[in-house]
Amino acid sequence: MLLVAVAGCAQAGTEAPAADARLGGASDAAFLDGALGTADARVIDSSAVVDATLAVADADLTDLSPDLETADPSGQVCTTPGSLGECPGIAVCQFYSSTEGRCETCETCGNLGASCSASDQCDILFACYLGKCTNFCTLGTSECGPPTNCIDIGHPTKGACLP
Repeated sequence: MLLVAVAGCAQAGTEAPAADARLGGASDAAFLDGALGTADARVIDSSAVVDATLAVADADLTDLSPDLETADPSGQVCTTPGSLGECPGIAVCQFYSSTEGRCETCETCGNLGASCSASDQCDILFACYLGKCTNFCTLGTSECGPPTNCIDIGHPTKGACLP
């Protein structure tokens, strides 16, 4: 739990006492009231703050197309999906959010057009989009044939080729 005290001291210039063993118990409000003058002390459940923070962090994960399988969040952070030069060893920068990627290697290493349900099921040259391993592409280019075949999946510059 988090204890928040609101209000000033009863006497101008009075400093709050140093924290001691009495903080954290049921008598926090009484202790603060006596030490600080007339204080309005309230106990706030800090788990609500943690839940709200996690919800904001999770919101970043949903800003890409739901048809795109994103990388494992534990991978090394990278910036350019499809890049082979940003990651150590034999790995690629896979899509993770609209602002960053994650380095990932492949498990089953499916080739172009192979079925997939996770990004690590495709060879490092591919992303898993619409259940198929497909190429990364730069939006607005003909890297997938007609520019309309490079699908905007929510990243500002990179997309996935239409499988």
